[in-house]
This record gives sequence, C-alpha cells and structure tokens, in this order.
Amino acid sequence: MIRQSLVKKIFVLSLTFLVPAVVGRAADTKSSTAKLSSDDTNFIKEAAQGGLMEVQLGKLAQEKAADEKVKQVGKRMEQDHSKANDELKKIASA
Repeated sequence: MIRQSLVKKIFVLSLTFLVPAVVGRAADTKSSTAKLSSDDTNFIKEAAQGGLMEVQLGKLAQEKAADEKVKQVGKRMEQDHSKANDELKKIASA
C-alpha cells in the first residue's frame, strides 16, 4: 500500500513538471530580447523550486524504496528533472 502511494505521488508530481520542459522548447523559438511578464517570472521560479523537489524525491525513492521498479522510477525522475532544471536555468539566464 505504501509503495503504491509513493509511486502514485511520484507519477503525479512528475507529470506536473513536464510543463517546464515544454516551456523551454517554446522559449527557444522566441527572440532572446523578449521580456518576461511577472507571471512568467513567477512561473519560472515556481517551476525551478518544483523541479528541485522532483530531483530530491527521485533520490529519496532510490534510497528508501524496497521495490526495484520504484527505484528505477526514482532514478528516471531524478535524471529527467535534472535535465529540465538545466534547461530552465538557460531560459532564466537569457
């Protein structure tokens, strides 16, 4: 029961943060001189915080889970969200 709950939470959270990756791709098509609105800036900040949380949850799943599949999901989550965080950093610095 606990494992299913953890897997469901990890899955829901990982879906929640697919949006930053899509935003990153969309931002690449815009001019680098475009200014971000305060809503966009807030979104980036919240996405970054969420992305960092996802990486930590992935690490936690790898360390604490008894089921190998849950550990694999945690590893994939850590890798995917680390990559998304790096893309978000590029956008933010531009």
